[in-house]
Amino acid sequence: MGTSLQVAPVSMIPDMVECDHRVLFNREPVMKIRTGQDMFLPGDCDDHVQELCSILGWKDDLLKENAKVQIDDSNNKKKAEGED
Repeated sequence: MGTSLQVAPVSMIPDMVECDHRVLFNREPVMKIRTGQDMFLPGDCDDHVQELCSILGWKDDLLKENAKVQIDDSNNKKKAEGED
C-alpha cells in the first residue's frame, strides 16, 4: 500500500511474499501486476482501506483505532493519544 513501494528495500516486499493473489491500493501502479493473479485499485489508499473495512464489518474498529492516533501535519509525526 502506498508509494513507498517505489523505494528499496520496501519495493522488494511484494516479490518476497509467496501468495497466489495480491491487491495494490495506490494512485499509480508501482509493481508488476500479474495478469489473472493481481488486482490494482487506483486511488487513495486510505479510502480503499476504509471501504474494505466497511465491507468486512470492521469500520467501527478501524475508526476506533484511528481515533487513538493524532496526526500532527506541521512536522508529520504521529502522536499517541494522551502523550505530549
